[in-house]
Amino acid sequence: MKIHLQCLVFDYGGVISKKQDSKRVADMAAIFDLAPDDFTRAYSMFRDHYDAGAIDYREFWRKIADTHRVSLTAEAVEQLRDLDVRSWSVIDPDMVSFLVNLRRSISTMAVISNITPDLLTALRPQAPWFTLFDELVFSCEERIVKPNPQIFLTCLSRLALSACTCLFIDDTPANVEAARMSGMHAFHYQNLESFREELEARYVLN
Repeated sequence: MKIHLQCLVFDYGGVISKKQDSKRVADMAAIFDLAPDDFTRAYSMFRDHYDAGAIDYREFWRKIADTHRVSLTAEAVEQLRDLDVRSWSVIDPDMVSFLVNLRRSISTMAVISNITPDLLTALRPQAPWFTLFDELVFSCEERIVKPNPQIFLTCLSRLALSACTCLFIDDTPANVEAARMSGMHAFHYQNLESFREELEARYVLN
């Protein structure tokens, strides 16, 4: 028997947007004179604090620099900020087209995303697709990052929907599991084709 859904809840990075741009990651790593893998480890270490709005971009990049004993100029910090924002700003046009069509079939859609204040500020003026969603729950505004279950409960409370009527779509397994722990259905997103197949096979939208 198929599951009836009232709401689809999407992650942003790696779902609505494409995966982080590896060329820009390499450019950021080069500023630190690090291999991309070494840079990514340090980047991930402090990212939750930045996504939660607990630190600003200057402190975020300073923490990475301190970890590797690198001195950054103010100009380099601004360059890193710009590269970072751009690395997460490539929207998947096929997904956006799919979302536009989905609005004809589902009564409610929302976003739950870990996102920095700087990326959100850059996105807002150029993201008409924001209007497709009934709720936009962003970590930097809520001061909560996935996979903390509270961010899912916040979204559900605002939507005034039961968790069992919602499907959460995210490319990070830990976030998918956290959504399931909150009572939502959840799907580990890898590509649009497999997501389409999952929707058609398992769910009825209303």
